[in-house]
Amino acid sequence: MVLMTMIARVTDGLPLAASIQEDEQHGRNILEYQNQAKTLFRKLNNQSPSRCTIQTGNYLFHYLMEKDVCYMVLCEKAFSKRLAFHFLEELQNEFNSQYGKRVAMVSRPYSFIEFDTYIQKAKKSFLDSRARRNLSTLNTELQDVQRIMVQNIDDVLQRGTAITELDNKASNLSILSQKYKKDARYLNLRSICDTKMRLRSYFFFLFALILISVLYAVHSIVGFSFIYNRYFEIHFDQQDTRCDIGALRHEIAERLKLIKVQLDQARSQGSPPQKQTLMTLESTIWQLDPTYSTLVQNKPDVCPEVYSNNSIGYPLYETGWFRPCGDVSMTKILTVLLLPVPLPYGNCSLYTSMVLSGLTQYYASVRVIIANRYAECRIENPDTTRITQIDFSASVSEGRVLNSLIESIDTTYVFIGRNMDHLNKLTRFERQISVFSIDPRVKVVGGAVRNISGHWKVGCFQSEMKNYVLEYREGYHSSKNECMFCDFLLGPFIAQTEFLKQVSFDQNLPEQVLYEDFFIRVRNSGALIFNCPDAMYFTSRSQSYDKINWLSMALKWQLNYVILPSPDLPDFKTKLQFSCKDIQISCVYSDKATKTHLMPRCCVDEYAEAFKFMQTLAEQRGIKLELDAGSVMGAVKMRGTLPWDVDGDFIYLSSQHESIVDLKDIIKKRGFRLEIVNKPEFRPNEFQMVGGLMLLWTPDQSIELNGMKYLSNELLPEELRNVPTQAEMNGAWIYAPANPGLFVRNLYGVECLRHAHHWRQMGHKSSLSKYKTGFNTCPKQGHHACMERFYADGNLQFYLP
Repeated sequence: MVLMTMIARVTDGLPLAASIQEDEQHGRNILEYQNQAKTLFRKLNNQSPSRCTIQTGNYLFHYLMEKDVCYMVLCEKAFSKRLAFHFLEELQNEFNSQYGKRVAMVSRPYSFIEFDTYIQKAKKSFLDSRARRNLSTLNTELQDVQRIMVQNIDDVLQRGTAITELDNKASNLSILSQKYKKDARYLNLRSICDTKMRLRSYFFFLFALILISVLYAVHSIVGFSFIYNRYFEIHFDQQDTRCDIGALRHEIAERLKLIKVQLDQARSQGSPPQKQTLMTLESTIWQLDPTYSTLVQNKPDVCPEVYSNNSIGYPLYETGWFRPCGDVSMTKILTVLLLPVPLPYGNCSLYTSMVLSGLTQYYASVRVIIANRYAECRIENPDTTRITQIDFSASVSEGRVLNSLIESIDTTYVFIGRNMDHLNKLTRFERQISVFSIDPRVKVVGGAVRNISGHWKVGCFQSEMKNYVLEYREGYHSSKNECMFCDFLLGPFIAQTEFLKQVSFDQNLPEQVLYEDFFIRVRNSGALIFNCPDAMYFTSRSQSYDKINWLSMALKWQLNYVILPSPDLPDFKTKLQFSCKDIQISCVYSDKATKTHLMPRCCVDEYAEAFKFMQTLAEQRGIKLELDAGSVMGAVKMRGTLPWDVDGDFIYLSSQHESIVDLKDIIKKRGFRLEIVNKPEFRPNEFQMVGGLMLLWTPDQSIELNGMKYLSNELLPEELRNVPTQAEMNGAWIYAPANPGLFVRNLYGVECLRHAHHWRQMGHKSSLSKYKTGFNTCPKQGHHACMERFYADGNLQFYLP
């Protein structure tokens, strides 16, 4: 009998698909054998036998390796070996035809979990007695199973070493499974009616909890953008692997549907959830936030630390962890790359010499490369056996220097040391290198920083780029192995050399924002960044707060705002603002772009200035006007312009048409332009002016002014009509309908507070058409203002932090 089937990638042991046979009657602990299978996957490589049978207790593992994929089954000893390998060949043929081209591209575990359906179907056909009798006919090409190597599990896993424990997530899921089992057994002792009621409530609560968690996580997902253009055209970061929110929602929905079906089946049978259900749930959690799940661990390049106890280092706690195995040579593991720069508080070459002295004392075998762009930083007579000093012109960008030097490095890791003042045993290179083995997605690891005046900081920041705003927050959301998950590191860091060659540094950015850009692209690639505060760097580097330094960054990423935490006052923020002119954006085509993307904030600001100007004119000249249509909607929902609107809207008294026309020169002096489209008509039967249409240009965007014979002010009680209603629009109070909320609800109808595109962008004939809530799909993923990234409801997500 086939008890378990698992499929994994050979290069890194990443599980791709699995199917587990539940058998509670015999008390088989499948989880133990699942752990063994994962360990086997990590130990197998391209030099391992392509077919092998491994004994483990009362069972046998049979595996087949083909095209960098390993197919493995766990069977009873009595089960036919020939049948097992024929089953594996069938799986290999089908899996390769369905997923062969995608195997190398996936990074999350159990990416092809849906293959379980085929595994179950194939398993049933092989258990059929007639299939067994006909096996000799069907399997004429199968290799002689007697030649297949048979080994013992202890020999394969190396006797005396413990099987690698499951990570915390798998352990928690196992505990949950046992808890569900006990609950189900208890409920079965109760009456049938009571059992059904309790199970229904229990599983409904479980599914509701899963659904709420998933929806909350989806809501938190954000993305990034790439480069700029003179006009407002959307550009994309092709490396952003987290951008396709539409596809993600669809896939999450499919997984939740599968989980619900499996939970319903378990509920109807009065049994705990299947392990397959928990595996699907774990994969879904990983997809939403990788920091909550860990892939197969790599073999560490250095001996990992083990915690002893808190009495070892008393009272100063300079120790507490030890390495049970000897240290390895760092010669082939790490290269140190130093980039000394002139310092305001001392001699540059002196501090570089102090760093080299520390390297000689603690890491004498490590190769050192010094990139000299400044003559005052040059070291005289260095040890040329391991120290290479390369001179560059100061005009060569730091990004270009880094890229050229990294290409020549052949060690596994490289240390990027900029603005280093000192180096000693507190730097702890081995500790940081050991962190890379936690997860193959870990590509950059750093530590805390201490400046020459003694001020110490962890140096871990979170960053969010959304809606033309880049915001940094100092701190962390989660941790692992006493290290923090970060988006940006303030100090020096160690990175995988091959990864640096792929991502590289931007050669056109100034050094003040070079690393900010680098870490954005690292995060976009899906890589993980760690900060271990027990490692400490002595450095003078800090984030730049100069708008001039950030201008090129704003140009590249289409940013209207960069928000930085204050270095001395953590509760305060420094806000750098960039206009459309600063980042070379014109709002001429904003109505075209807002079909799928939010309007740049500088274009929203143009509308705000125009609304404020018209309000001032109305107050000073006695002009009667008020917000209309989509602008009222914006005042109600956003306290400003809808960021996907295509124009602004006012209504005015038709009788005052000429009074407004007379203000054309004043309007022109303020940088706006008034265009007369239609003049109002005099209706003798009503004895008043009716209609009229004008456009106020900003100059790139327009606000419609429609003439009306009266305004909504007349709806107010007579004693209040001398004080028109005003609604907030982008920080200014603008004349609005008597009751803006009632106006919007009556005009736009059901669920009007939810969001929909402008009627022209939806292909409707007028604003009176019925709106369908929701945002259009972006033609390409990768921009931080893609509307598909935002919920079509609520306003807080659009506000400036």
